[in-house]
Amino acid sequence: MLEVDNLMERVTALGWDQLTTEQAAQFQLTTTIASQLPDPLLAITVEPDAEDAQAKIVRINLTLGLCPEPSRPAGAACDLGLSAEKLSTEC
Repeated sequence: MLEVDNLMERVTALGWDQLTTEQAAQFQLTTTIASQLPDPLLAITVEPDAEDAQAKIVRINLTLGLCPEPSRPAGAACDLGLSAEKLSTEC
């Protein structure tokens, strides 16, 4: 989803020292998109890369309150988008 991609761009534009889960949590969906989705829940995490001390992993997860798939029970949560990007101080 384009909204998740746009959020990833905004989060990764933060300075290295500001690139934290707490800072990223301040980002929100646009009101237009949020009003069009059923109970959207946005979660953004930033964590160190276990394999590279000079890198961070950014994940954005957008979950919807209702999933339209017939195989899921009514009202089941539906993960819509998950993006992960590895950022390094060497970039």
